[in-house]
Amino acid sequence: MYADNYHCMMDASDQCSMSFVTVVTLLSVFIGCLAVPGLAGRIGFCYGRNSNNLPTPTQVVQLLLNQSVGLVRIFDNDLSVIQAFANTRIELTISIPNSDLENFQSEQQADQWVTTYLAPLYPATNITVITVGAEVVTVSPSVASLVVPAMMNLHTGLTKAGLADKIRVTTTHSMGVLQSSFPPSAASFNTSFATDFMKPVLDFLQATGSFFMVNPYPYIAYNADPQDVALDYALFEPQQLVVDPNTTLQYASMFDAQVDAIYFALEAMGHTELSVIISETGWPTQGDADELGADVQNAATYNNN
Repeated sequence: MYADNYHCMMDASDQCSMSFVTVVTLLSVFIGCLAVPGLAGRIGFCYGRNSNNLPTPTQVVQLLLNQSVGLVRIFDNDLSVIQAFANTRIELTISIPNSDLENFQSEQQADQWVTTYLAPLYPATNITVITVGAEVVTVSPSVASLVVPAMMNLHTGLTKAGLADKIRVTTTHSMGVLQSSFPPSAASFNTSFATDFMKPVLDFLQATGSFFMVNPYPYIAYNADPQDVALDYALFEPQQLVVDPNTTLQYASMFDAQVDAIYFALEAMGHTELSVIISETGWPTQGDADELGADVQNAATYNNN
């Protein structure tokens, strides 16, 4: 069994390293790394379950404990999975799927969920982050207007329950939120939703002491334009550095340039105070005939760098 894609969550000041190859080989559900502000450099995994013949959550947790993994992200808020992490001290990020955003559009809805569902699970399960929607504005734009109200209502519910200083609320974004990403210094958020969607999101993150989460995938850029995007640059092994003509900053990888582009876009919106957290990244181990560079060797190179 192999991992179709490695994902990663980490503080943007750190590079993702992949040191749990044995676990990934055994369980393709484990992918990547995670760190929240104040925990920079700590490595964990995103735990996905969109497959068959998977180990039970209890088995997964034991494997994570055996590898001393202390940070994990799941892509939903499944009760059996959350309970499996109880009394482990593993710091858990849970998610509200895009399809569930409508269930958090009033304070009453969010209060009930926090009070009857979340609060009883804490602190036995060390939940530290709730991501509200995933890449909504680029993947599910029809429900983009539901994101900020859901975040606000959940934060209010957490505040009432005395958990707002323990559990942060945020959402994840694709690199598609940028109008352009190169040169990084000229990056800005897509004008079609910068004001109506992004600004309220950023204002919420600032007001609540949360952070900006993004999913940079250099592979996507390479596959889309292999003539102009060097494979070695996308894999953290450049033959020559790429220079931003405006700042003269030199980049040894597309990943670094993409993350800097997010910081510059945040600066353009007046939000230099926000931390950037990498919620997913990676490289596919296989793909269709037109998906260049998707193989095990390149995936290993990307994740080991």
